[in-house]
Amino acid sequence: MTKKRRYWTSLILIAIACPGGLTAREWQVPENAPTIQAAIDQADPGDLILVAPGTYGERIRLKPRITLRSQGDDAAGKTGLKRAEVTIIDGGGIDRVFHIFAGRTLFLKDLTVTGGVTVADDHGAGFINEGGTVVLNNVDISGNQALRGPTNLTDGAGSNVGGGFYVTNSGILGGTVVMKGGSITGNVSNGHGGGFYASGNNGSTTSVFLDGVTITSNTSINEHSTIDRDGGGFYFTGQSNVL
Repeated sequence: MTKKRRYWTSLILIAIACPGGLTAREWQVPENAPTIQAAIDQADPGDLILVAPGTYGERIRLKPRITLRSQGDDAAGKTGLKRAEVTIIDGGGIDRVFHIFAGRTLFLKDLTVTGGVTVADDHGAGFINEGGTVVLNNVDISGNQALRGPTNLTDGAGSNVGGGFYVTNSGILGGTVVMKGGSITGNVSNGHGGGFYASGNNGSTTSVFLDGVTITSNTSINEHSTIDRDGGGFYFTGQSNVL
């Protein structure tokens, strides 16, 4: 392993293992708060939110440095931990699930993110990260759709990219994604990068670090268009680094 690789690996492990401070509090959903959003609204930066098994139909509004993690033991599931497979944040086919703005940080552990959608001219149905930092540990991103919908379309009209995840910059702030374990599966986009799309420009660099992530069965389609689409699983362009 090269020195550069060891350096980034160390940063990834630190980010995953130590997202909060020594004074972080724990909030349990639904014991202390009826929804994930209600727990986030009560929490302070650095706090940990433990989510019981179940399906939560929510679009999450974030606070800085909040960690979301499923409750339960480390029993094996079909492809990973059982608790990750049965603790689900579901966009319900209404909107995307997570929007991370510049300078914000999100930590997720042992969860499934599904059911996110976009319509019209928009990207990133499961996640859109515009200049923030997202750290995912054993998170499954599945069944999200970045599509344009049936209205105001002409042949060759624009595209929605990054069905599962879209990361880009915001001004001079490049987005960062660290993902260890988990999967990106069964997502769809009407554009490049059915599973994941990374792009940086305007002098800023977007960085993506993947370790042990399964990327499979994602699709880039030509919805209402004859333009070719690339990168069913993963597409990166511009000033973007992928390790």
